[in-house]
Amino acid sequence: MIRERLKEKPLVSVIVPVYNAQDTLKRCVDSILHQTYDLLEIILVDDGATDASGRMCDAYAEEDGRVTVLHKNNGGLMSAWMAGVDIAKGEYLCLVDSDDWVEKEMIEHLAERRSETYADAEIICCNHVIDHTNGNEQKMRHGAAPGEYTGRKLQEEIFRRILGNQNRTVSMSRCMKLTSTKLIRDNMHYCDPSIKMGEDVNIMLPAILDSKRIVIQKDTYDYHYRYNDASIVHRYDAGLGQNNRKLVDKIGEVLRDKFRGEALSSMNVPDAELDAMKQKERLLFFMLELKNEFRNPASNVIKRIQAICNEERIPLLAQKYPLEITGAADKLLYAIEKNPTAMRICAAKTLYGLRHRA
Repeated sequence: MIRERLKEKPLVSVIVPVYNAQDTLKRCVDSILHQTYDLLEIILVDDGATDASGRMCDAYAEEDGRVTVLHKNNGGLMSAWMAGVDIAKGEYLCLVDSDDWVEKEMIEHLAERRSETYADAEIICCNHVIDHTNGNEQKMRHGAAPGEYTGRKLQEEIFRRILGNQNRTVSMSRCMKLTSTKLIRDNMHYCDPSIKMGEDVNIMLPAILDSKRIVIQKDTYDYHYRYNDASIVHRYDAGLGQNNRKLVDKIGEVLRDKFRGEALSSMNVPDAELDAMKQKERLLFFMLELKNEFRNPASNVIKRIQAICNEERIPLLAQKYPLEITGAADKLLYAIEKNPTAMRICAAKTLYGLRHRA
């Protein structure tokens, strides 16, 4: 009975992980409650919040029957949205972070591009806006051209180019998308909660490679990402290098499983190409490590960066797997990867410091 009712219009489960988000939660949840698409269930996952967030979630559930609240012990962002996926009833998932908000037509815009033929294995993407704390807005698009990707076009233009690009063909964020629930559930075994930075790659890379249809919308900038200068992302993280090595290893595991599995083996992608995809990602992630080291309060940062570059064989990788890099600051970081001289490191550290304070 429910399946017949949803044949024309599927239920969408919107999952919001919540942790100490009392200052941003109202704007986030209100933007979901006011969607023009009405067949929703909204799952608020209280990940052991110590502020008023949990009580705010309960208040929403009392006011609106579409809202379900799941209270759990703190386990981190990944564990929170995974807990929401476990109880979701929708055929599609839409994940929204509690710092962010969405335009009222977002889910309708995404849902109107769905396909019954590929309903169990499709991803529909919108574009997004970065809302800076200084009031500036920055529109962001996917690297691939807007349109529908299936069959050979999907394999050649998305799958073979999904990694190693500064601007990914399809964003690896779990947000800004309508994703079939089956795609996510079938790939949750790849998720490693110990990976804290770039963790969305754990789920979205295998989900994308399992998809049969991907749609990239053209002019819909419906998701608003809040850029928070006080975030942990902008402070020194002593564990970032280990995090990135775990992430690159996970990428290698996913690539082997998917391209050597039954679904994609017919593409005959050589091992050297898969390794190039993985190593290019390593170089891109290492740029984040360089930025992170610039925040390191230690006095020997320059020698430390040189040592890390040599230990990780970064110059050799940069020579073997060249990247196309745009933007003066990132080009300087890439120059360090190719040849980590003290002069280049000093210049980049100074430039980054000025940009970070701006």
